[in-house]
Amino acid sequence: MRIAQSLAYSIAYHIACRIACRIACHIACRIACRIAQILARRIACHIACGIAHRIACHIACRIACRIARRIAYHIAYGIAHRITCHIACCIACRIACRIACRIACRIAQRLASRIAHCIA
Repeated sequence: MRIAQSLAYSIAYHIACRIACRIACHIACRIACRIAQILARRIACHIACGIAHRIACHIACRIACRIARRIAYHIAYGIAHRITCHIACCIACRIACRIACRIACRIAQRLASRIAHCIA
């Protein structure tokens, strides 16, 4: 009788252990699965955010670069235009002054020769 009881107890204990083990494994598996899902979502979200941030930064940088280039081009063009206009104006002014000076000189020479001719 004791052997039968001992066997029954051992079998019951073994069955109870297996049931408890399966329940505990199932619960642990579900908890681990949820933790893994949460971590995976957070990691995926973090990676996606990082990628989106880099893409947005790259796009913003390119746009800012293009705007800066256009502004720099307009400023440089304006400066170059003013410099070339100033140089061209100076050259034209010198040429005009020389021409006017030569014309005035010739007129003065002609007037002087006429006056000298009239006096003589």
